[in-house]
Amino acid sequence: RDFRKENSMAPKIDLEETGKNIKKLLQERNLTPRSIQVWFGFSTVTPIYHWMNGRNLPTVDNLLILSYVLDCSMEHILVYES
Repeated sequence: RDFRKENSMAPKIDLEETGKNIKKLLQERNLTPRSIQVWFGFSTVTPIYHWMNGRNLPTVDNLLILSYVLDCSMEHILVYES
């Protein structure tokens, strides 16, 4: 059951715009995807590129780490559809 379709007021995250925002926030802090990879302990940088390209979102745990690394709230990272 998709409650978002039933309630148009329910917020929905815009994957593409959130990805652009992650990319912008990294650039503003002079961080590279590879430097972020170290924080997460990922064996590859691919998940970070997927976030930046709007292919998928970080898990809640990873979003929390990302907010710590970027020194901002999780809400500041996410972009909602208007």
